[in-house]
Amino acid sequence: MPVHVFHESGGRKPRERWPVAFDLEGVDRDHRIREAKLNEEGIMAQPVSNSFVGGATIDLNRPPQVAYNPHDPKNQYPKMLYHQTKKDPNWLAEYNRIKLYNSLHPEKPEILPTVPAAFVIVKNAEEEKAKLANGFGLRPPADPEVDEFASVREEALCSRGCGNPPHRGFCKKSGEE
Repeated sequence: MPVHVFHESGGRKPRERWPVAFDLEGVDRDHRIREAKLNEEGIMAQPVSNSFVGGATIDLNRPPQVAYNPHDPKNQYPKMLYHQTKKDPNWLAEYNRIKLYNSLHPEKPEILPTVPAAFVIVKNAEEEKAKLANGFGLRPPADPEVDEFASVREEALCSRGCGNPPHRGFCKKSGEE
């Protein structure tokens, strides 16, 4: 069985050690001619350092930036302000649409979304002052804790038939004494 030998390339070609000026002048690429020209001009052969890597590597496409400081006055605006009583009109319209859908299709209801507070983005201190006077605040209003099972608890009764809300312990059926 013949053995196939695959020769991989020996790596990258070494950098040229000749000054770029030789190429610009049109000096022949023979190394004997170039060495003679170096000797007759008295130029010391310097290693060509056309690498951009120095003490630190810098990505030219992503220059270094100063870390973001949210407390710096130049980073104060734009800012979001939230209304304390009004709701976001887009979410409110969706809430009303789903509510109407649920009333028309009780067999397959959809979950009602929580409607967030209305907000506005201000770009300077004057706008912020005007919006704060109109009922906007720096933080959204706290959502009231809604117990989604509250209505179920009021409607549910004891499984034993005593007529009371569900409870632990012994009970008598209504009608028995």
